[in-house]
Amino acid sequence: RTFSHETKGRAIYMLAGILEQSKKPDPKQMADLLAGYESQYPNMKDRFRDIEEWRITAEDDLGNYDKVEADITAIVERNKGNTEHSDFIKGLGLDFWQRAEEFKAKGNQKGYLANAKFAQIAYGYFEDLVQTGKIPAKNLTGTLSILGKTYIAENNIPKAQQIFSQVVKADNDLSREVGTFLNWFDQLDAAYTNGDVAGFQSAYASCVASAARLESLRKQRDRLAPQLGGPPRGRAATGAER
Repeated sequence: RTFSHETKGRAIYMLAGILEQSKKPDPKQMADLLAGYESQYPNMKDRFRDIEEWRITAEDDLGNYDKVEADITAIVERNKGNTEHSDFIKGLGLDFWQRAEEFKAKGNQKGYLANAKFAQIAYGYFEDLVQTGKIPAKNLTGTLSILGKTYIAENNIPKAQQIFSQVVKADNDLSREVGTFLNWFDQLDAAYTNGDVAGFQSAYASCVASAARLESLRKQRDRLAPQLGGPPRGRAATGAER
């Protein structure tokens, strides 16, 4: 009996995977198929992320926003303070924000606000990681930028400004690193002038390391789009920070 039950769980997962790969999967069929899957088939826990993503997408397509919010809230709470599944949560948040912008472009305000809220819940997980010191804000500038936009969507400008202040602080790291690079370059030039081989080699290595940090910070800065002057426009860049 246990074997039959576990086999059924695997069969449902395979069927859901086939449906997901189809051009136009039926969201109701997917949502019904995966309802309560985790509690019924705990032995399939290594596939729960797929199950959650497929079910959330289906429920979102159906407009069952209460169920979507319950699912994403449960995922965030279950992983709070743990970075192991951060990429999964980041991907969900980006998908929600892209869907929000698609709804907005179509004039669907309800869908826009619902998906902006879901993105806010997902990316609130990262704000918590920043506040608890587990991940520096400079590593999450794109994510925090989107989080700020979700607060703009619900007209919570004070909270949006609070989020964007973290982004600006992270961007200031770029200016500081420029100063560091110039300092090492001056030492490199002085060592060359004085014929200090060891000093030249040390300063050169530091210049290379600083240049790499500058490039990383520049890429992070270029992903920012803090639009405090108005609501977000256009589609979020596919794959940003994902």
